[in-house]
Amino acid sequence: MASSYPRNRISGTAHNIAQSSRELVDENALSATFFAFGFGLAAGVGLVYLFADSLPQRHEASFSEKVGRQVLDALSNVMPETLSKWKH
Repeated sequence: MASSYPRNRISGTAHNIAQSSRELVDENALSATFFAFGFGLAAGVGLVYLFADSLPQRHEASFSEKVGRQVLDALSNVMPETLSKWKH
């Protein structure tokens, strides 16, 4: 019986904390939602920055670079050879 007393006391304390947390969330539902969203967003960004340094660095062309390359290729197909030398 002596060993169950601390366990019950801890269980009762955890129950009281959980109950007060529920009441706080019930009273401030919108604030609690924004807090949870912000905390999750911050944790996600933090994990990305934490693990981004360990990934190998590679450069992938952005959308604007790809479109620019396509425009230059299309122009080089249309322009005469003498005018297309400026791009190289």
